[in-house]
Amino acid sequence: MESGRAGERESARAREMESARDGERERSTLSLYHSITLSLCRSITLSLHHPIMKYRVLFLCVHNSARSQIAEGLLRHLAGERFEVYSAGSEPSQVNPFAVRVLQDEGIDPSGQYPKSVQEFVNQPFDYVITLCDDEVCPVFPGAVTRLHWGLPDPSAAQGDSYERLQAFRGTVEALKPKLAEFVRTVPQASAWGGMSF
Repeated sequence: MESGRAGERESARAREMESARDGERERSTLSLYHSITLSLCRSITLSLHHPIMKYRVLFLCVHNSARSQIAEGLLRHLAGERFEVYSAGSEPSQVNPFAVRVLQDEGIDPSGQYPKSVQEFVNQPFDYVITLCDDEVCPVFPGAVTRLHWGLPDPSAAQGDSYERLQAFRGTVEALKPKLAEFVRTVPQASAWGGMSF
């Protein structure tokens, strides 16, 4: 009789201990879920209030009709998610039809691109200003920016028939591609706060 009651007490204690362990596991699981949820909420809040910053890049040449327009279209196509890209010139004219053609050949729609004066951008912040002039006098852009110079012949000056002139513009595309690829590769990723992330 006594042994039966002792067995029942032992079973009750075992059930209590198992119940306590279950409660501890449940509290631990809830705490983990709470931490994960809180972390996710913080990440979402940061992403909403601190979107990933893009580097601002300005390509410059004289007429903003060929080289800088091509460079603008190519970089936006190559890495538009990382770079906010513009182009301008000191004496803007019309976008050369051959520049439009070679961009279209690359699968790029340049319909939103148009010639702009460098004066439109002098009071705007840029991370990189890249000049593309060859023998001409390049526009001067004031301010504390990283300046690069990629001197390229002006394809608009090419002589010959339409095919020969088109080939000059294609040569500009081929000259810009490796430069832009290297530029994208070497520029560090921008963080959500505008800093650099390696």
